[in-house]
Amino acid sequence: MIDRRAWLVLKKRRMNEPACWNDLRLAWNLKDLAWNGLVPESAGPNKSIVVAKNQTRRLRPALLKMDKDTLAAIKKFTDFAPADDTCTLVKLEAASTAIGTAQDTEAQKKADAAGAHDDAIATEWAFHNLILVAKKQVVAQYGENSNQVQAVGLKKKTEYKAPTRKPKTPPAA
Repeated sequence: MIDRRAWLVLKKRRMNEPACWNDLRLAWNLKDLAWNGLVPESAGPNKSIVVAKNQTRRLRPALLKMDKDTLAAIKKFTDFAPADDTCTLVKLEAASTAIGTAQDTEAQKKADAAGAHDDAIATEWAFHNLILVAKKQVVAQYGENSNQVQAVGLKKKTEYKAPTRKPKTPPAA
């Protein structure tokens, strides 16, 4: 077993590799690391370390297609019997079906959100237009120089600067 400092050095070395290498190595098999004496003490037998840095990001469509192609190839194997029960053919197919269901649900919810967004915009514009009409009604009812006009955010007519004529400049000769 190695100490934590040596494990962090190994981890840092792995993070400095190009991204394409990380895509090719999605998990390190701890049996291989144990053979080299590089297994952290906290890791139990038959466990793997996931190399993916951020599992909250979407996978690239090309990577998903490769995964689906891999599943299609595994389906053709008549004698596929993994030692790890977490990746049986039934569980792989269920995970693939779950992806389709989740993506369909996401598309439906995005459409619902877009519809709700459009409804909110329409309601905001209807409210704004009613307020503009109400401001005109305040001016009509109370007059252009009233305090009520100023209270609704408009200027009184007397607050505007009176227009002045610009003096004519003689044409240049």
